[in-house]
Amino acid sequence: MALAIAASLQVVPAASAEAAVSDASASQKLSFRGMTLTIPAAWKVTYERGYHRQWVSVDTAACHRRQITCPGFDLVGPKIIKGGDDIHIESYRRDRAWEPGTSVSSCRFGRDMNTGERFLRAKPVTQGLRKVGRGHRAEYREWAGECYSMATGKRTRRFTQRLWYLPKTQILIADGWNNPSLARILERATWR
Repeated sequence: MALAIAASLQVVPAASAEAAVSDASASQKLSFRGMTLTIPAAWKVTYERGYHRQWVSVDTAACHRRQITCPGFDLVGPKIIKGGDDIHIESYRRDRAWEPGTSVSSCRFGRDMNTGERFLRAKPVTQGLRKVGRGHRAEYREWAGECYSMATGKRTRRFTQRLWYLPKTQILIADGWNNPSLARILERATWR
């Protein structure tokens, strides 16, 4: 499963998303492992099958029917973070970008299997702590990635993967589409 990021597709603009979140009738609540996010009602929430509510994907914009992945972000819990052969997922490690698939990931912008993704830098572009609701700080990292032609190996596109990791609550939030409103939504998260 590839995480998503798309420059060619329209992601909900920050102003529109914030307006939707502030209007209770145009928003929905998404609860995950004690954290509740208020997100636009138009965003589609999917609990990934076979992962026992350990993986939630949120599509934040419409997607071409042939698109391999849709613009959005993922919330994953401890079983996915840990990874392993039984679930065919690579574990999350703080010292590298998160690539959950155990094989070559197709380019998130692609409509076919002719392009792959890779992360070239050994260090994150940005790192630090970020607020995720009151009293919770996430380890935040941005990783530079690129899509490349499987035939030539040449870069076809660039993207940024943003990761918020909450070690105490065992939540990883992965945004490969650089959604402009996600950081603000996470700052406003509530906890039980």
